Amino acid sequence: ISILILLLFCLPCWAILINAESILLTLKQEQEVARIAQLYVMAFLPAVPVSITTCFYKNNTTVGIILPQMYTAVAANVLNLATNYILLHSMKLGVMGSAAANSISQISICLLLFAYIRWKKLHVDTWGGWSTAALQEWGSYMKLAIPSTLMLCFEWWVYEIGGFLAGMLGEVDLAAQHVLLEVGAITYMFPLGVHAAACVRVGNALGAGDTNRALITSKVTLMISGVLAVLQGIVMGSSKSVVGYIFTSDESIVKIVSEILTLYVFLQFFDALVCVCSGILLGAGKQKIAALSNLICYYCIGLPVGISLMFLAELRILGLWLGLLICVIIQTCFFTTLIFKLNWKKVTEKVRHIKSNLLCVQKAPSIRQSVFDTLVSEGQNNDEQTPDTGASASIPEPWDDITGNKVSTTGIQASRVSQTGVFGGTAEGL
Repeated sequence: ISILILLLFCLPCWAILINAESILLTLKQEQEVARIAQLYVMAFLPAVPVSITTCFYKNNTTVGIILPQMYTAVAANVLNLATNYILLHSMKLGVMGSAAANSISQISICLLLFAYIRWKKLHVDTWGGWSTAALQEWGSYMKLAIPSTLMLCFEWWVYEIGGFLAGMLGEVDLAAQHVLLEVGAITYMFPLGVHAAACVRVGNALGAGDTNRALITSKVTLMISGVLAVLQGIVMGSSKSVVGYIFTSDESIVKIVSEILTLYVFLQFFDALVCVCSGILLGAGKQKIAALSNLICYYCIGLPVGISLMFLAELRILGLWLGLLICVIIQTCFFTTLIFKLNWKKVTEKVRHIKSNLLCVQKAPSIRQSVFDTLVSEGQNNDEQTPDTGASASIPEPWDDITGNKVSTTGIQASRVSQTGVFGGTAEGL
């Protein structure tokens, strides 16, 4: 189901990317910036369908398989470095070369991970093959996927909006904003890893009916993220004056980056806690609350305050980051209060009830023969059998194979439960 839905969502994504230049011009971006962005996204279009890699990640993580993701990511990064060097320095392709290298990297991650899974036969216990079941229960999947997607998008979009706003201030502020976003992306990887672990561990604990383990996991992951954020803050605070030179030699950009990194040291601490809290809430099946919180905090508090400080108070992009700092502080207080005031026993009962319902759902068997063979076998059966006009004529049920046979699918049922956990894991990556 996940693979089919993700592939379908490529269509609206392509539609937006193809019209990127027109959209950017409508948003009052500079014409040259819009033109370059259009060149980049056109070269990146082939990489959009490999979003299905998320399905591989989530499935493996849910069943405790982590190393394949690491191996393939390392290999893809080495390839990315090589292709960037060739396309940018040797072939002088500029923006197009960078986008092409990124596309190749994304596609290679997907192919390498798929090949690794097939080679090590990691799919045997959780993959029952393609079946008509993939066309059923999309509604229940989307009920989980949409809130999870919105929760992430509400957070990511606010930083993209910040890029648009910085572009309205000029090239120097825009460049400084993108340097800060790159630094933020690097530092965010550490709490994001803890987020994934929290989501899976909490979900599995609740699915097993172990309320205490879920609560202990929540406390431990929050503590780990806090310690990591403090260490990151020390490193960034001590090197803030030189970080900008990694990206540019422009003194004015480096100065702005250095000033805002002082603020970002505190922001990333609270943002790390928010990241892990959202993972805990995903594992507990509370996607809607997290999505609504992101919507209110970012777009009703953080962004309005940031824009006011940015333009009215003339603090430029420093004002935007101040608004975001206020936002994540409020979110941290709300999420931690919610987690420790949550009725975990009630959540556990709800999860176990949903899990038991899933085990009772009949699934369609894999389609193992071609349409031609099926038609031939059906024709032979019709020739051999006498027509039955009575009530004994069987009516194919929704879970019947296309040949009319019923096949045991206990393995498929169990794999669906193990992949979904408490529904926080798989829906998150749509």
